[in-house]
Amino acid sequence: MFKLQQLQQQQKILKFIQLEYLQLTIADNEQYRWLTIGDTVQTVMDKKQPYAPVLPHLSAMIMALFYQPVPKNILEMGLGGGALRRFFGHHFPSANMVSIELEPSIISTYHEFFNPTTDVQNIVLGDAVEEIKNQESLDIAFIDLFSQAGSPEFLQREEFYRDCFKSLTPEGVLVVNLINPLAMENQVIIEMLESILEAPVKVFSVPGFKNKVVMASRKKLSHIPYNASLMAMSQRFQLSLNDIIEMK
Repeated sequence: MFKLQQLQQQQKILKFIQLEYLQLTIADNEQYRWLTIGDTVQTVMDKKQPYAPVLPHLSAMIMALFYQPVPKNILEMGLGGGALRRFFGHHFPSANMVSIELEPSIISTYHEFFNPTTDVQNIVLGDAVEEIKNQESLDIAFIDLFSQAGSPEFLQREEFYRDCFKSLTPEGVLVVNLINPLAMENQVIIEMLESILEAPVKVFSVPGFKNKVVMASRKKLSHIPYNASLMAMSQRFQLSLNDIIEMK
């Protein structure tokens, strides 16, 4: 089980980037390399297994594979340190994965420090609000957007989510990593998604972290049974199910 305290052991700063509105720090120790945006650890990569999900909210996000076990078209909005790119590149190398990132320094940081397989495909420098309108036939769409100032304002807009659902296949899954410190703001987004779909969504909590991970689909999402099949899936993909709680 990963703990943030493990990053404090013999850490070394590799690079510091100060932009007008963004502060990036890349550091590592013997086991991990990580990206910090402001004061928030955004990505942690296990240097021996770069494809393994480390931060616990990733286990919740990757649970989308329960509904889409063989995704062919995947989109992520927010590249960060590329944890999802490394994961899907390793386990689903034939899948088409597109990443949309607004900040050029995030993209260059990914290539320099978090891209051991020299992946160069389908990283789009652009605004997620506009780029999502150009997407279609997605099996999974991930929203993992964060800046030093917090979550972008458009995550509160109904029109943005309607564009996201239009980009999905009929059974496609939208996964949203919410990191608002105020529970009320998260609840507004959850209720908005349920209003659009006229159906309940799945919500996972990550104890010890601010994250709430929401899954939504135009097709009603079935119950996730915690059985031998799910355990086999979690072992295959190295998911830490003990670190997440299904809220609804």
